[in-house]
Amino acid sequence: MKKLIIGLLLVVISITATLAPAFAQESTKLKKVSVRACWQLNGEFAAILNAMKEGFYAEEGLEVDLRTGGSGIDPLLLVAARSEDFGVVASSGLLAAAVANGKMPVKAIATLMQMTPSGYMYLLKEGEEPGQRTPKDFEGARVGAQPEGWLYVKTLAKMAGLSEDDYKLVPVSWGPEPLLTGQIDYFNGWATNQTWILDQEGKRWGMIFISDYIPFYADLLFARTDFIEQNPDLVRRFVRATMKGLQFAIDNPEKTAANVVELGMPGLTLEQNIWRLRIQNPMCVSEDTKEYGLGHMDLQRWEKVMEVLHEIGELERIPGVEEVMTDIYLP
Repeated sequence: MKKLIIGLLLVVISITATLAPAFAQESTKLKKVSVRACWQLNGEFAAILNAMKEGFYAEEGLEVDLRTGGSGIDPLLLVAARSEDFGVVASSGLLAAAVANGKMPVKAIATLMQMTPSGYMYLLKEGEEPGQRTPKDFEGARVGAQPEGWLYVKTLAKMAGLSEDDYKLVPVSWGPEPLLTGQIDYFNGWATNQTWILDQEGKRWGMIFISDYIPFYADLLFARTDFIEQNPDLVRRFVRATMKGLQFAIDNPEKTAANVVELGMPGLTLEQNIWRLRIQNPMCVSEDTKEYGLGHMDLQRWEKVMEVLHEIGELERIPGVEEVMTDIYLP
């Protein structure tokens, strides 16, 4: 009997030793999650690319599949349809409209940028310093904007006391060439994108930022509301790792630029991404982030954005702030 018991113990020990590596491997397996970007994978998504390259997601037990956006790809629709776990949306206004008008059950969980880089760039006159113009300066000017941005030109002009007869609205594409050739006086674009071309041409430029008048956040992390509620720990880990990636971009712009070139879309250059981060990084911080940390979103700013959008007819209703955002998953 004693020999039988010893034999059985040896069998159990042998089986346990055989299975142990498999159990260990299973316990350390990374959870795969997908993220849909709102544009092509350039330095705009440096925080996520950093978190991938520097191992911040892996430290949180995550393996992130960052998927490109671009023309005709809407991360809001894809996340709402459960095709993706997370998304990045370009503007808090777009997410509010998706909830209010499209009845999409999505919610922002953090913002990468405290203001939108979108605005109206112009070439500085001799002796002029940037930052001195306002929408009042649209008066008598030719303002170039893409058709989907015309409403914001009209809104900012109206805020400045101008009628639509006081300026000329000119349809343009995504390049600032009409500004360089003198066909327009203002061009609607992102300070982190098209101004690169102005710099390469040796031009001094200024910008009227939309966020100074409508306080949009930009590049917001979001997910379906039910996904957030069902996976609170996963969401918290994803946000925490992404904020580490954002802080890394602020602290290490040159290494971040290298990460973007390595992991981003083909054709990116180190020079352009270092240039971009010099402009982009200051937009990721604010007085709020100094107090509350990166990614913070202020409830009153959300309310102000939705009030303005409702007033100009962009929102059918004003959602409650709790419908469109939550900050409980921030570090």
